Amino acid sequence: MPASGMASAAPEAHPGISIRRALTLSFSAVIVLLAASLIVLALLERRQARTDLANAVLQRALARTNGDLTELFAPVKRQLAIDWHEVRMGNVPRYDARAHARYFTSAFRELPMVGSMMVGDTAGHQLLLMRYDSTVISSPLLEGLTDLPAPGTGGAEFYTRDFRPSVRGEQSVWQLWDRELTAPLRTWRVPLPGYRTIDREWYRQALARFGRRGAVSAVDTAAAPSIAWSDVYTFFTTREPGISASFAARGPTGEVVVVAYDILLDEVSEYTRAQRPTEGGRVLVVSDSGWLIGLPGDPRFDDRMGRNALSLLPVERLAEPAFTAWAGAWRARGDSTSGVRSLTVDGERWWGGFRPLEIEPGRRFWIGVMVPERDVLAQMGSGGTPILLASVIALLVAFGVAARLSRSVADPLAALAESSGRIANLDVVGGAPPPPSRFLEIRQLGAALEEMRRALEDNFAEREVAARALAESESKLLQSQKLEAVGQLAGGVAHDFNNLLTAIRGYTALLREHLANDPVGLEDLQEIDAAAQRASDLTSQLLAFSRRQHVETKLVDVNDHVASAAKLLARLMDERITLETVYEPDLPAVRIDPGQLHQVLVNLAVNARDAMPDGGTLTITTSRGGRLRTPGSPERAIGAATGTAPVVISVVDTGSGMTPEVRARVFEPFFTTKEKGRGTGLGLATCWGIVNDAGGTIEIDSAVGTGTVMRVILPAVAAVATPPLPAIVEPLSGDGGETVLIVEDEDQIRALAERALTRSGYRVLTARDGVDALEKLDARGRPVDLVLTDVVMPRMGGPALARAVRERWPLSRVLFMTGYAEADAFGAEGMPATAAEVLRKPFTPSDLVGAVRGVIDMPREH
Repeated sequence: MPASGMASAAPEAHPGISIRRALTLSFSAVIVLLAASLIVLALLERRQARTDLANAVLQRALARTNGDLTELFAPVKRQLAIDWHEVRMGNVPRYDARAHARYFTSAFRELPMVGSMMVGDTAGHQLLLMRYDSTVISSPLLEGLTDLPAPGTGGAEFYTRDFRPSVRGEQSVWQLWDRELTAPLRTWRVPLPGYRTIDREWYRQALARFGRRGAVSAVDTAAAPSIAWSDVYTFFTTREPGISASFAARGPTGEVVVVAYDILLDEVSEYTRAQRPTEGGRVLVVSDSGWLIGLPGDPRFDDRMGRNALSLLPVERLAEPAFTAWAGAWRARGDSTSGVRSLTVDGERWWGGFRPLEIEPGRRFWIGVMVPERDVLAQMGSGGTPILLASVIALLVAFGVAARLSRSVADPLAALAESSGRIANLDVVGGAPPPPSRFLEIRQLGAALEEMRRALEDNFAEREVAARALAESESKLLQSQKLEAVGQLAGGVAHDFNNLLTAIRGYTALLREHLANDPVGLEDLQEIDAAAQRASDLTSQLLAFSRRQHVETKLVDVNDHVASAAKLLARLMDERITLETVYEPDLPAVRIDPGQLHQVLVNLAVNARDAMPDGGTLTITTSRGGRLRTPGSPERAIGAATGTAPVVISVVDTGSGMTPEVRARVFEPFFTTKEKGRGTGLGLATCWGIVNDAGGTIEIDSAVGTGTVMRVILPAVAAVATPPLPAIVEPLSGDGGETVLIVEDEDQIRALAERALTRSGYRVLTARDGVDALEKLDARGRPVDLVLTDVVMPRMGGPALARAVRERWPLSRVLFMTGYAEADAFGAEGMPATAAEVLRKPFTPSDLVGAVRGVIDMPREH
């Protein structure tokens, strides 16, 4: 039998794959896909990060430039607002060149951007004030004039140009003034054929803006100036490019006056040329129509003539591809008011942004920023790409040994992958630890990931603590800004209120003499004077809270002061509230301002009254004892320094009481539990400030439903208070015969002082401000016996007037009047040598006559 027939057919061999190899290949494929996904994701994130960083760089540069330029233009806008008010008051000179120059010069020297200032009217007349410099000398208008001095000779700074066609036809009068503006150094006439003020850009725009509120001939009821800002145009006098800001307003006699400032572009261009948002980035500013206002940094623009020529061209004429591309994106912005664009310039990628600079309603300029992408990439750095690539390479190398892995490592690796995912998603709180592995490397990787998780968790905790600290600091800063704002408001309120109260109390005192035989009339006058005194107390409360009040500490008998205050407090109580007082005899004196102590008692009593809407009992007691507690330190006895127990004033009510939350915040400024309109939150904060300044403290015992006890604890002094002398109202009289110059910008106060001193036998001169006073003294040619002057006045205040008077007449006497606190009134000038030289508002005619007599009789060494 053949062998082939005896042997069975062998099965065909089919190559297989081991489970380990399949696992390795599968694992490898998953890792490759994961690595590829990570690389793609990293690239996408890098691209998004580049876009976000570019946007942040541009927005930061746009915001900073917007703020800086807004601040640059702000002084001009403030000066225009002042001039608008002065036009309406009739104080802006229109035809007197010397007065015009004196009025504008002080503002001119503080506004370097301004090249010239003009005043015009509807008849086409114009009076101009301008710096006298090389630009003026080279003006085509002055060609042929050979007698012009070089700039700077003789101390000249400014010149005026008076153009009145109805008086001189086409002739304009130019005058070069000395530095003191006392007399012209040179006068010459320049013909201006065909020149019409009404055709000038500033004039047309100002009248057009004025006319939008109604016909030019209508009554002007505007509450604020409507300023017109022009586009870039060529100035008539110097032939330089610039913009103008102007307004039209109606004076007190009905005439329409136009005031305009010509603004040079060099100040803006100097700022924009210095800006570098990045190393290769640049900034520029254009008008709505695309004319250049601020040029970008470039050596070609260092020449002034070159800058002037470029300012009269659209932005595309800069011949800069980057800004030409920016201009195209900006002009195609549509309704967008700001934006960031990616631009390609000569094969290079740039980022461009624009934002409006709101100068005035209806007028805005545009800020442009260009940044090359290479600068953005330089700020990004590597962005973690090397680390990511190194990790992926390490994973790929691990594929060579994947065949040797077994399931014993699958679970630990899966757990580590999960832990890595949580860390990548910033989920670092908690999580199960990876299962143990026999492989040292896996254990080390697990330990490293756990250490990374703990480090990130600690970092997040630190960031939360820092965020809370930052929020707390911002809250304290906001509170500080509120307090500063209230302090600034208090100074202004004190001045205005005290002027009004001076007039009310002064004329009340004068009227009291005429009603000596009219008891009913005298009683009415007493109520008027009492109301004025309460208004003065309100002003004092604002000043006390802001620490701007004039404080005069004295030795005070607490029992006498509480007894006196109780008479007033009885009037403030509801008829359902019983007011009781209990005094401990022989209390030592305390050192405090009596008016401030009275203010503390009133505030505490009013708070207690409001806590008893259905009636109750308010008890004020005086006693000895108590301790001072300060935050962060153990309590200490107030009387430790003097060996005398402190004095305690307790204000006890049977009202609703306080919750612990309210009790903890009760002394915070602006905190109140009263409904809107019934409380400001300043009363108890003011009390705390007054008592704390006096070296004392305030304690509170209160619970809901049990009433409240407020204890004012003040240090006692080893001395006895001197009882206050009764107020004596002296008749309005003095030795008389002397001459007094009254300098006061408020008409009512000036008239009241003149009347009181005249009736007392003094010869009286009056002036509206320091400048007016000096002119009258110079015309008189000899000193007066006393200058009675307000401290804060327009044009020239009291301290400056006093210096000028004493320079002329060293022995002249000066008495200041003020409604401000010392820091607000005198500032850096410093207080006068003695307190007798300051008369505080509000005052009565008797106060005034007594103060004047006292200063006149003062020994000469003062």
